[in-house]
Amino acid sequence: MLGADMPFWVYVIRSKSNGRYYCGQTSDINKRIQQHNNPTYNSTKTTKRIDGPWTLFWSKELS
Repeated sequence: MLGADMPFWVYVIRSKSNGRYYCGQTSDINKRIQQHNNPTYNSTKTTKRIDGPWTLFWSKELS
């Protein structure tokens, strides 16, 4: 199976400003949370529509 041994993270982040949640997956959780909080990073459009800052609420590493 292709990529079966590549670990990845499933995560839930929470908006500090209004308590809303967002879930996602990534291979680099620290980088991804920074991207969610970076106003100039365009690949996180869902969390850009909701005020942050975003903090890690839950995560689990899987492979």
